[in-house]
Amino acid sequence: MRKNKQWTDEEIKFVTENAGKLTFEQMGEKIGRSKNAVHLFLLRRRIPYKPQVKKNLVLEILQLAFKNPEYFSPTREFYEAVGMTQMRFWSLYRGEVSPTEEEYNKLKKHFGVTSARVFNNRQLNLFENTGGGVKRRERFSRF
Repeated sequence: MRKNKQWTDEEIKFVTENAGKLTFEQMGEKIGRSKNAVHLFLLRRRIPYKPQVKKNLVLEILQLAFKNPEYFSPTREFYEAVGMTQMRFWSLYRGEVSPTEEEYNKLKKHFGVTSARVFNNRQLNLFENTGGGVKRRERFSRF
C-alpha cells in the first residue's frame, strides 16, 4: 500500500464508479490503497456509497440555497438550529435516508427556501429533463 500519494484520475474514476458496488477493501485491493484510504476519499469528496433514496430532498434544498451544495459547511449552531445531529444531517445529505416532514420544514425555513420555490424548481427540472422543450422549438421553428 502507498502512503501519502496523490490520487490519479484512473483511481478516482474507478472508486467513483464502484462506490456502493464494491466494498472499501475490494476497491482498495484493486487500486493498491487501504480500505480506510478509500473510505476517507469517499467521505471527503462527498461521494455516496450507501443505498440512495429516490429523491434527495435535502440536497434539493441546498442546491436552491447555494450555487453548489458543496459550498455549505455546517456548524454546531446549524445543527442546533435545525435540531439534528451531525450524523443525521450527513445521512440526509448523502441521500441514505429521507428527512421527516419536520426536518424538511426546518431545513427549508433555515435556508429561506419556500415551498413555492421548491415546486417551481421541480417543474423546471421536469421540463428540462424531458428534452421536449428543444424538440418543440425545432418543430415550430419553420413558421
